Amino acid sequence: MDDCLFSTGVGIHQMVAAQLITWTQPRQMLSSSSLGTMGVALGYAIGTKLANGSKVVIAIDGDGSFNMKFTELKTVTEQGIFDVTLPGAFGITKAIYCNAQEDLEGKMKEFLFDDPGKPVLFHVRIERTPCLPLVAPRQPLQNMILEDTDCERWTPVWLP
Repeated sequence: MDDCLFSTGVGIHQMVAAQLITWTQPRQMLSSSSLGTMGVALGYAIGTKLANGSKVVIAIDGDGSFNMKFTELKTVTEQGIFDVTLPGAFGITKAIYCNAQEDLEGKMKEFLFDDPGKPVLFHVRIERTPCLPLVAPRQPLQNMILEDTDCERWTPVWLP
């Protein structure tokens, strides 16, 4: 984990990464702190990998952000940054899908260790759940949602 750097885009996945990844070194996560653009994680990861070639770089993004990445995927392929072709029109080297919690540990090990030095697309299906604390839409900061029970009243407005 000491040789791993992370980038995130903007969204719930950003908060989940910040709350659930155990950091072992300072400056392991590159993030906009909610002031960035959806889809920016891969751009951050490209720059991070170019500056830190020997480290593992993981871009964490949600499905909406991933759909905004095609320009970066083309750049990665054309510039040989990761020496591989990627999903969609770019071909694919390896993709891993996990939709069950009991499979997550094994799939995560496959993602992290089976293909060192090559990018791997890891799609993890998660439950629709809020990541707290959360400032609800159209609400001031002092009305922050701190418990899951508070979130039920906002579900129709802010959950996809």
